[in-house]
Amino acid sequence: MDKILTTPDLRVWCETPRILFFIIRANIVNERIEFFRKNDNIKWVNSYLLTSEKDHFRRYKQGELSSAKKKSYIHTGTDNIHIILYPWSIINKVLKSIKESDKYNKYTSSQQLALCLYFIEKDNHFTGDGIWNIMEQEKQLKDNEKMTLETDELRD
Repeated sequence: MDKILTTPDLRVWCETPRILFFIIRANIVNERIEFFRKNDNIKWVNSYLLTSEKDHFRRYKQGELSSAKKKSYIHTGTDNIHIILYPWSIINKVLKSIKESDKYNKYTSSQQLALCLYFIEKDNHFTGDGIWNIMEQEKQLKDNEKMTLETDELRD
């Protein structure tokens, strides 16, 4: 425990419930901390990765797992923020077809949002006119419904 308290990279984990794993697997944890220091990823490591089984850590090192904390999650939404201009029904329909497709299933959520925008806009040659065409069609439908209601009231 004293070694954990004197090592700056380990001192952060003193309050975690997994501290017993740090004590039991002290040599493994030290080796892994050195690995992350060399790769400049020490700030993004989680406690499970430091104390996990050898097979799990090997898979992480080979790139099969991405268990280290990501540096930023904010870009998932902001890179594709203009998707909010489209009606939810269209977004939902396109995203559903993307997620159901085996071809696009391996993409990240950010890539799937970008792909959704691509599919929505490709018919409009990526001019952004898809937003206005959809809105105009919806407005025309509402106007038609309103006119139908007004003519029905006049008949009565």
